[in-house]
Amino acid sequence: MHSGLPWRGAGRAGHAPAPRFQDVGEEVEAGWGLSERRACLVLPRSGGSRIEQDGQRPLSAVVRPPPRKRRRRRRRAARLAPVDAWPTGRSLAAPAGAVTVRAAMRNPHHSRTKAPTRGRRRAGASRQPPTPVIGTFRPHPRGAGVVEFADTGARGYVLPGAPNLLDGDTVLAEISPDRGDRIPGGRITLVRRSTRMLAGQAEEQDGRLVLRVDPHLGHGVWPLLGPASPGDSVIAELTEDDAAARVLRAWPDPAEPEALRARVLVRNRIPASPPRLPPEPARPPYGGAAPASGPPQGRRDLRHLTVFTIDADHSRDLDDALSVAPAAEDGAIRVLVHIADVTAHVPAGSVLDEQARDVATSVYLPGWTRPMLPAELSEDRLSLLPGQDRDVLTVEMRVDQTGDITATDIYPAVIRSRRRLNYGVAARILTEADPEAADPEIVEALRWLRTAGARLGLRRSRRGGLEAWRIDHDADGGRSRHEASHLLIERLMVATNEAVAAWLIARGMPGVFRTHPAPGPEATAELEAFCRAAGYLPAFGGQITPLGLAGLAAQLDASPGDKAAAGIWDVLLSRLGRARYRPAPEPHFGLASQAYLHFTSPLRRYADMAVHRIVHAFLAGERDPARFPSGTELEALCHHLTGASARAAAAEAQMRRALKLVELGAAGDGTFSGRVSKVSGNGLLVRLDGHGLTGLISSRDAARHGVRHSLGQRIWVRVKNADPMAGELDLLPAPDPGGVRPPGTGDTGPRHSGS
Repeated sequence: MHSGLPWRGAGRAGHAPAPRFQDVGEEVEAGWGLSERRACLVLPRSGGSRIEQDGQRPLSAVVRPPPRKRRRRRRRAARLAPVDAWPTGRSLAAPAGAVTVRAAMRNPHHSRTKAPTRGRRRAGASRQPPTPVIGTFRPHPRGAGVVEFADTGARGYVLPGAPNLLDGDTVLAEISPDRGDRIPGGRITLVRRSTRMLAGQAEEQDGRLVLRVDPHLGHGVWPLLGPASPGDSVIAELTEDDAAARVLRAWPDPAEPEALRARVLVRNRIPASPPRLPPEPARPPYGGAAPASGPPQGRRDLRHLTVFTIDADHSRDLDDALSVAPAAEDGAIRVLVHIADVTAHVPAGSVLDEQARDVATSVYLPGWTRPMLPAELSEDRLSLLPGQDRDVLTVEMRVDQTGDITATDIYPAVIRSRRRLNYGVAARILTEADPEAADPEIVEALRWLRTAGARLGLRRSRRGGLEAWRIDHDADGGRSRHEASHLLIERLMVATNEAVAAWLIARGMPGVFRTHPAPGPEATAELEAFCRAAGYLPAFGGQITPLGLAGLAAQLDASPGDKAAAGIWDVLLSRLGRARYRPAPEPHFGLASQAYLHFTSPLRRYADMAVHRIVHAFLAGERDPARFPSGTELEALCHHLTGASARAAAAEAQMRRALKLVELGAAGDGTFSGRVSKVSGNGLLVRLDGHGLTGLISSRDAARHGVRHSLGQRIWVRVKNADPMAGELDLLPAPDPGGVRPPGTGDTGPRHSGS
């Protein structure tokens, strides 16, 4: 580029960027630009100005206002524009004769017509007719919403004027190319409701009572039919014509735990009533698993083994049990994991099966559980209770000294659990040299299992990743996994799920696999910036890997009392994203696993039941692909299971957040410390230390208080609004309680020079 001009930005391809200038009449420079295909002269747009050029040195010109036209037009500010271009094969010197700006105006790429902005048609262009596309509506809690198009993965932003839409509604949206990704509200038509249940707050509007729908559910307003008062938290049902909502239940105190739970369940389309056994004619036989004596038909009899369960105190749905064979001469240990054989008693396509498929998972909220299967089955007849014969699918794994699983066998069996242990009892047996009142055979088995678990943990550490409980919450919803017994069970279950996945893949069988994509470079950079501000240096090198993830986790686990470490965990998990179900095996980044699925909890997850059926079919001799679910069927099932699993996790998180917001509101005014966990156009997300809550400082409030923000920045805040019903927490910057301005805020006072 032969010019010393202060170039401003990049010009159109084939032209140099335009220099800056200030006023009409100012003398400015213009220079030659060179691209791969063209050379061009850049100079001020000026009526009749002539350009004198001397070789390839910068040129000079005087900016004059454009000449008056016959038609009255608004005067255009003088600006720079490229002139006609010449092929690069010719000399860069200007051709003989004068070059006027008027010639540049004939350039079709630089017409006088103002460039169209988004949503405006170019003058003279023909309007393309809108295209109707089927999509799914998703509201945003703070207003508006989007329509997701499953076929393309794209989304369109809904403009005001849309009908009363609810989360998950199927809609027909008219997409116009001239409007980009924005959809006028008047061009959206409801095709199918996702739910008839509504939750929200009663309000008085124009002398009548209406329901303001929960912002996570939608943004509509319906007239209310039934007993309710303004301010009540209401659960209602849409009338047949969608014209009104009929009150089912109302609570005068919206912050009451029962009212909050009812709202969360409706919001996530989770049934509030427990599942029931179907009437007797539609009910399969649920007798004992095997006769009192004699070998069971088609199953291995393992009732002589030392079998036991380890679970939480309050758990009744016991779907996994353990036994082990001592190490062989080569040091390999045979671990037997017995999983309740639910599908042997819940036939595919039965009423119970359809009910379980619809909800897809058990839901665990604080103080409340909604099981996937009726309690008569999940907590009694199919649960692996001690002293009861139970049908199981047994996964037998050979674990060598390096932690590799060198052989896997799967077969139907019958077991009889000898004892039920909770995590605390199992931990004491493992940590005490001479545990009292313990069955010696169970003590011996636990110690062999501890050895096998240590080997599996060594194998996991070599490949990186996180412990499973950090990625997928366990059924009891707890977050403490420091006891040796918790870690042992988790490692054995993860190994079992991986072994079954490998078993299916080796036989060319379909499956319902659990996958987890790796975070992208942007998420990696955000996480590293937050860690650096909090005093940790993960050094991901631009792309996080399973080993890099494990390295960070080791640092955080070594500082259990560090509040910053707890914040990093929250930011880390939010950047990792959610796992999903897929019909084909794909890597699971969080576990650093090449193939993973769910097999060990069929009483609580339908995905496990689906895998059990595929295993059963293969063991029964089925080899015809037509007898197994098709790829389309598995794709639809995986999509449904992923959505149901996400809703269950969202319900748990929302309920815990609502209860914490109630506590925060009851605490009164106060100042809290936190760290900025995300920066967006809406403002700053701040995670409060020691509360497990994240709140928003709006961009307006941040600017008003002079906050200079960055990821991981330490900041003091106070509560502006805590709404447990909507789950929203709005914050304001606040001064340090000790009298120091919050870090990151601008100092508007006088600055003192050094003396």
